[in-house]
Amino acid sequence: MNAETDTEWFHRVVRECSVYCLVVGRLKFRHRGQAAIRPASQGQVVFYLGRKPDKFMRVFSEIGALAVTVSPTPVVVMEAAE
Repeated sequence: MNAETDTEWFHRVVRECSVYCLVVGRLKFRHRGQAAIRPASQGQVVFYLGRKPDKFMRVFSEIGALAVTVSPTPVVVMEAAE
């Protein structure tokens, strides 16, 4: 996902995940059957919400900086007071 750290959705997912990876550089994408690779237009983040964070950290430590969420908590969205 784009690492849009200034957005509400980013902060909601950060609170829910157990660990995430801030990818160094830009991920590259290609369409099936095409050789040309086009880099992402923004920095990327990969969130992990599973039950094997150690495995995620072993694999993703090779592509970026890892951040461990200290205590994932349910997100409560509050409506603005009128």
